[in-house]
Formats: sequence, C-alpha cells, structure tokens
Amino acid sequence: MTPLDFPQHGIKITQESNGLLVCKHGDYYTAKHLRLSSDVQQIITDAINAGFTKLRGRNHPKAANKTPHYICFARPEHERWDFLNSNQHFDKNTGKVDWLTVRSGRSENGHKEILDTRKIRYKSETGGGYHLLIKPSDQTRMMNAL
Repeated sequence: MTPLDFPQHGIKITQESNGLLVCKHGDYYTAKHLRLSSDVQQIITDAINAGFTKLRGRNHPKAANKTPHYICFARPEHERWDFLNSNQHFDKNTGKVDWLTVRSGRSENGHKEILDTRKIRYKSETGGGYHLLIKPSDQTRMMNAL
C-alpha cells in the first residue's frame, strides 16, 4: 500500500503488519491494529489539510510508548492533543471508523464547551479519559470549531 506522505509537514504514514507507522521529522510510533483503509486515509488527509499537523500532544502518546492504539492530532500551537483516531473504534474487518475521540473538558483545555456551542453531536466515553466521541461525518465541523 502506498504511504500517505505530507512532505511539507515532514509527515509520512506507512502501513505495516502490526499497524500504521506514524513518522514526523524522525519521531515515530506505530498506531497498532489500525490500517490505511479509505476511512482512515480520509480522516488523516482531512486533519493534515485542516492544520492538525502535530501528531503527538503532551504525553499522547508518551515518547516511550512506541505502540499506542491511536493516531493523535493537534494543531501545532496546541500543547495537548485535540482529537484522535483509535483502534477501539475501528472495524478491522471492514476498515470503517465508527467514532473519533475528542478531548473532553475533564482535563484542562478540553473541547466539550466548543462542541456544545457549535451543536456538534457527541456521546461521552464511559471509561478511560471520559472523552467525547463524534461520528466521522462530523469531522469537518469539529475541526473547523477547534
């Protein structure tokens, strides 16, 4: 499979047997169990084109964690991550992405209020970071709001 390459941002994402190798300027991690399905390619391309070119937020993933279960996206000026594409919401058989995870307001600088103000529908995670889940069909509205 042809890698997704964004040389203007120093980003290259390559399919490997155990997931996606996510590289930016020599920093890398493997988003385990994800694959470059058409859904994932579209999410990545739209995110990069919308300015979400930072693929590692503060501690997401941690530098020592080279095999997280997600790809993180943030705008370069943001210290924390904005949203991520997780293998927890990815159907390995069909390649479909069911949900994108948006950082909630439970930690500093969360995005719940922004989604509420823009009337972007979401559901709350019931565990983990208690973040917000949006449908991929709302990705463009979400990215424009953040």
